[in-house]
Amino acid sequence: MASRLICDTVELLYLGLMIRWENNAPPDGRKGILDGNSVTNSQEARLAYLLRWIGSGSEEKVFSKLALGTRRNDGESYVSKSYGWMNSPHSIGNTWFVEGCMRLSTKLEVVATLKALPMSSAFVSAACDFVSGNSVKPYVPTASEQDEIVEKLRDKDQIITFEKQECGD
Repeated sequence: MASRLICDTVELLYLGLMIRWENNAPPDGRKGILDGNSVTNSQEARLAYLLRWIGSGSEEKVFSKLALGTRRNDGESYVSKSYGWMNSPHSIGNTWFVEGCMRLSTKLEVVATLKALPMSSAFVSAACDFVSGNSVKPYVPTASEQDEIVEKLRDKDQIITFEKQECGD
């Protein structure tokens, strides 16, 4: 069984963004303001929100991989620059869109393609829960898990710690 522990710092950032949505978005199915924008809290909106953050700064690289993994039988892709065929296109980048009008199971298949980036199984599980409208708070590391994550990051030289200095030193 895969660990539910998310250890990658970027994945932890995305988890924090999903929690921010969870804490601040209007109730499921309702329209409201989130981060200064009008939004309807829906599976479609949550999927687009998450993909927009994941692709930010690397749109071509990220979304072209997702497009390959989400190809339909007719040759179109659920993540695509071509949105004319889409019933409910959601912008996820400058020229990229995700189809929002699909069954939850298909949305979760789109989320599963995040493994190609590669993202951890634990993060993909959290993302599936987020898109489904379930809480992602169970994925927040406990204090002891945070210590374990910090140690793993230190071992990989992905974290720098500073010694506390007194003022005037």
